[in-house]
Amino acid sequence: MLTRKFRPFALLFGAFVLVALVAVTAFRVYGSSDLTTAAAAFEAEVHPLDLESFLRPTVPDAQNAAHWIQAAGAALALEEEDVEFLRGNFLEDDSTFDVERARALLATNQPALDLLHRATGLDRANYHLDYPAGLDMEIPNLLSHLHASFLLLLESRVALHDGRWDDALRAHGAQRRVAVVLSEETPLIFQLVGLVVEKTAWKGVQWMLAAGLDDPATLRALRQPLYTVAPLERFRRSMGGEGACFYAMRDRLDGVGEWVPDLSWWQKQQLRYRPEPNLAKILEGFRLLSQSYPENTARQLADDPRLNGSHLFGPMGILVGNLTDAAYKFKHAEAIALLVDEALALRLRGVEEGAYPATWKATPSPYSGQAFRYETQADGSVILSAPGMIPTLEELRPNGPLNTLDRWALPPVALQ
Repeated sequence: MLTRKFRPFALLFGAFVLVALVAVTAFRVYGSSDLTTAAAAFEAEVHPLDLESFLRPTVPDAQNAAHWIQAAGAALALEEEDVEFLRGNFLEDDSTFDVERARALLATNQPALDLLHRATGLDRANYHLDYPAGLDMEIPNLLSHLHASFLLLLESRVALHDGRWDDALRAHGAQRRVAVVLSEETPLIFQLVGLVVEKTAWKGVQWMLAAGLDDPATLRALRQPLYTVAPLERFRRSMGGEGACFYAMRDRLDGVGEWVPDLSWWQKQQLRYRPEPNLAKILEGFRLLSQSYPENTARQLADDPRLNGSHLFGPMGILVGNLTDAAYKFKHAEAIALLVDEALALRLRGVEEGAYPATWKATPSPYSGQAFRYETQADGSVILSAPGMIPTLEELRPNGPLNTLDRWALPPVALQ
């Protein structure tokens, strides 16, 4: 038995433990209520929190564009200096472009190119990702998709150099197919890699226009929309997938530290002992971003007080920040795609009418909100540009080669 001297301390300690248990239970109950509310709002506005809903119909390998694109990635024969050469291909002008080295690299990688072109003619694609595994699903090597796209761009450039327009357009078509196949999957990493592949395809179009493309049928064909699904819906689907992955691991949310290494010890403890309220915050952050994305520019997204500040979302704030950064990239790609379409429309009008118009519509950029700028030149050429396009392709530095897509110089229209 406790002595009379220590009994008060024991009672005090017991009371403390009881209060702590009651507090923890109350937090869990309160957090569970928060999570139920947040999950219901997320499902109503973004996507069902059911990972199996992201599964897609099985596609046999022979008919699967994704299968052949992956096979092409595995067949690439690229040394580190070759990858640097492919990236430099964006920057070199015709006077410094090493066309003979380009031919040799294309010849070495002809098996991979053949596989990429095989994928172009296939309408169906599926990476057969294990969505129910959530954050534990295995992701294929997407870096090889970037390198494959760079190789196709090189193929297009050499074809233009040789005057082989049909081959240049064929390489462009393969690039478009890779971008679309990536966009059809849900994980955000697929979407982000797809946006870079999309921009490499636009770089090829920029070179074609600079080389004097003047066939009306080809110009119209290049204006065909790349995707059947709007950027908002692709982004919202990716947010749905991210939210569903975290919701599926709600009973082991402390494991998120494996994917978010910047979390402090205290933040990890919050995720371990208070998973429900923290998961509710991440779902709420994703939902608010989905709400804010359609009508706002990237700058307005950055200034949205509902999203501005990771403190609003506790330990999960870094994830909301990462997804907001991804939204900027979607907006950037959306603006570039719109600028490409206007450049093609402008070239088509010039070809059909024998000269470019004196003025052009002032379309606002979805990224910056500033209107596209149209400038006529004394030699009959024109420049169409998008001001305020902050570079977003850090992985392609130095010099941000694809960020030259914000300025399109169209040569004079040849007299028929």
